[in-house]
Amino acid sequence: MRVKASLLSIVAAATLFSSSASAQLVTGAGWQVFEFSGLGQVQAPFGSFAFNPLSAVQIKLTDCCIIGDRFKISWTGTAIGSFTTSDATAFDGTLGSTDPNVAFADVRNSTGSFNLGAGNYTMTLETVRLTTGYSTGTGWIRADVTTVPEPGTIGLVAAGLIGLAGAARRRKA
Repeated sequence: MRVKASLLSIVAAATLFSSSASAQLVTGAGWQVFEFSGLGQVQAPFGSFAFNPLSAVQIKLTDCCIIGDRFKISWTGTAIGSFTTSDATAFDGTLGSTDPNVAFADVRNSTGSFNLGAGNYTMTLETVRLTTGYSTGTGWIRADVTTVPEPGTIGLVAAGLIGLAGAARRRKA
């Protein structure tokens, strides 16, 4: 009995360890860090991974810490495509922020965002440029549900635009 309990504990611990080693992009989890080494690859925890959002999402990527790295994310499945972050070569080697929100807002940094619909995807995240003099680095990725305006909001905006058009027409007359 005691041996079975110990064996179950070992299996449970191994399962927990293996699931954390292959972390996934989680919608609404905020910024998730990734590390890379060399061109054409992204390591720990991302590289090639499954991503299955239940609704439309916006995915954001940004470089961390030292400006100059650039990333490409590709996907197959419900939709097929790829996206490459902006080119920040003019600021190559400049110290950047260690805060992902500040780094994403910094125009000197390699950043980008794109929208994906709900579905099943296999995604690959890779490094396409390294900061001069470096072979490793860090970046951030996040996936947030995109908000679609409610029909009532769209109706209010439409009514306001119609009202403005009518007022402009009366002024002309």
